[in-house]
Amino acid sequence: MSGARAVVECLKAEGVEFVFGVPGGQTLSIMDVLYETPEIRFITTRDERGAAHMADAYGRITGTPGICLATTGPGATNLITGIGGAMRDSSPVIAVTVNNRRKDIGYDDAQDADHVALFQSLTKWSVLVTAPERIPHVMREAFRRALTGCPGPVLVDFSRDAVEDGELEFTPATPLTYRATGRVRPDLEDVVRAARGLREARRPVLWVGNGVLISEASAEVLALAEAQQIPVITTFNGIGAVPTMHPLVFGPRSRFGTRLAKEILAEADLLIAVGNSLNAPSTSRWTVKLPARIIQVDIEPT
Repeated sequence: MSGARAVVECLKAEGVEFVFGVPGGQTLSIMDVLYETPEIRFITTRDERGAAHMADAYGRITGTPGICLATTGPGATNLITGIGGAMRDSSPVIAVTVNNRRKDIGYDDAQDADHVALFQSLTKWSVLVTAPERIPHVMREAFRRALTGCPGPVLVDFSRDAVEDGELEFTPATPLTYRATGRVRPDLEDVVRAARGLREARRPVLWVGNGVLISEASAEVLALAEAQQIPVITTFNGIGAVPTMHPLVFGPRSRFGTRLAKEILAEADLLIAVGNSLNAPSTSRWTVKLPARIIQVDIEPT
């Protein structure tokens, strides 16, 4: 099969239902295969910015990667804002772009742009594929990286000849055969130390973020809060991670938060930050005075 068909077959194997984007000359080979693939619906957007935001929204709502497709140069650069938002908010997205032919990339061809360099700082992985036989591996790796650990966006950029040419022998693989499904677990000594700190604290507070939403850990957070009668506040992005009407939930502590949440954090002697990176917006650019003792539970080591 052609490289374009291999791309679409990989999307089918992943259960992709929608691709958002704007057709262009470089992407026509993929569009032709999508047209013949009733399982996947292509949604044409007003421009590529909308495609990236729709893919981001789809990723946030479903927990599975939203897919956006764009042609080279301005098509790809229009995706950047939406992809950056997905990166900031840990939303799984796979941006597929098609560049010029391999021999013409970097040689002032029409709308020539270095997509990998442009997206490098706003994605978990940014890669150029110039050989058709690499397509199945790279597409599987893109889904793996978008979903493993802290989710986020990935860019897969194809040279035009990689998707238009090639005679691949392709066998679809079940995603579970290449997906990392295990959970990262903390060192037992850290758990014991955290439990000891919680036992000794007089005014602990749980500050939960977007990671609780992504991990669907609301029930576990509330179980801990109820067992120890710990007040719960959220970040702005963590709104909805726990029910706002729960008697132990006191709203967000952020630039747009509640005075009560700020007072609870100010009076705490132990902070348990769950799925909360303690970033600039949450901490008023790191000017908020935090307790001397902090327990941070997060899948992202940085």
